[in-house]
Amino acid sequence: MIHHEHVDLKRVSAPLLYPSTAMTSMATAGSVVVQYAGLSARLALPVVVISYIMAGLGLLTALLVQAVFVARLVEHSVPEPPKKPTIFLMIAPLATAGCASTVCETALTVQTPCRASATPSGRRANSSRQPLAGLRPRLASRRSPSASSRRSCCSGCRSSGC
Repeated sequence: MIHHEHVDLKRVSAPLLYPSTAMTSMATAGSVVVQYAGLSARLALPVVVISYIMAGLGLLTALLVQAVFVARLVEHSVPEPPKKPTIFLMIAPLATAGCASTVCETALTVQTPCRASATPSGRRANSSRQPLAGLRPRLASRRSPSASSRRSCCSGCRSSGC
């Protein structure tokens, strides 16, 4: 049986943002798992992509619900005093989406050693961070780029040409 109900704008409240906050929080959690679980770049990429999708969907639904809630605030007055603190719930999806995008970017960055920074004992003195370095195609061994088109992996390499 189908019920057609007219939703009154006065009954719209900020807790409708809970599902979008959950989606953006899942995006943050997925990126944190990738960052600290020690996954390879091949295994981490799908998790980060899904995290970006979840953050985008959560942000989109949050903006739609917030538009309806702001229309409610414009059309009607502020909610009754016991419900006034729920207005601050409008911040939650935006904050977690911002955190998710920052953590997703950090999860995409993997440690790659710089060839120019090797110490005489063969150990790496420091490493530079490059996004998705583990997913780069292995075409460097097949072709020899000219010195002008060669990419550098750190500021030290620009001068030494590693």
